[in-house]
Amino acid sequence: MKRIDRLLWAMVAIVFGLSLLSLLIPQPSSSVVDVLAFHFDLALILFGAGLFVPAVVLFVRGLRGFKPTFKVAYLLLCAGVLCIGLGVVILPLITIFDPTESWRNNPIVVVLPFIVSGALIYAGMLLYARLLQVASIWSKPWFVLAFILGGLAITIFLPHADVPDETALDVLNAMVMWVGLFIFAAAMLIMAIKRQTSSIYTNSLAWLFFALISSVLTPVLTVLFGLFAYDAWLSDALVDFCVFISGVLYMRSGYAFVQITAPDIN
Repeated sequence: MKRIDRLLWAMVAIVFGLSLLSLLIPQPSSSVVDVLAFHFDLALILFGAGLFVPAVVLFVRGLRGFKPTFKVAYLLLCAGVLCIGLGVVILPLITIFDPTESWRNNPIVVVLPFIVSGALIYAGMLLYARLLQVASIWSKPWFVLAFILGGLAITIFLPHADVPDETALDVLNAMVMWVGLFIFAAAMLIMAIKRQTSSIYTNSLAWLFFALISSVLTPVLTVLFGLFAYDAWLSDALVDFCVFISGVLYMRSGYAFVQITAPDIN
């Protein structure tokens, strides 16, 4: 594991250095926050997004230790984490090039990687659960679909602050909550797997559960701040902090899987 440790810390150091370099990026003239808030927000989201790079590397390195029958399930999980990483990389670009958040008028480009990630992660965990013959209500696609549709209905009909285009807000909130609810279903399935699988997977699955729950917080906060009158900078800072925590937790989860599947790497 020593080589993995060195690689991990080297990647984290590079990501941290690149996030500090963002302080040199001039604040766009159209930005609605002060210069300190802009640079803090940008550095934090860059660091959080960058942490998904070592996280994905660790998940991929852990693939070599899985049996062929489980590799497809783990590949789906890796692909889902990669899509989350791609999605969060878009967020700092928005901070730099779209400070007025005009993307909300056409959110599919921003939200699509997260939508795909939720489906991939759930599909991977569903296959994993079936291979292990884990019994859970969360392993029933009809229940998960009903859960998601119910959550979307509640989200759309919740009262909210006055907005120029209510339909656009409802569509955005529905897409964002689709992501959160799908990932939440995957997290619940992981807990069911954790209770019924070998104890050697307990630690890695626990870290993956916490990582997924942190990914649920991001869309939930986005929707809540969109529904009610809010301080734009505070909402962005909280969402960016959740992204940072998610990057740390996914990285830790990937490291835990490597410890199980490739303990002899040095």
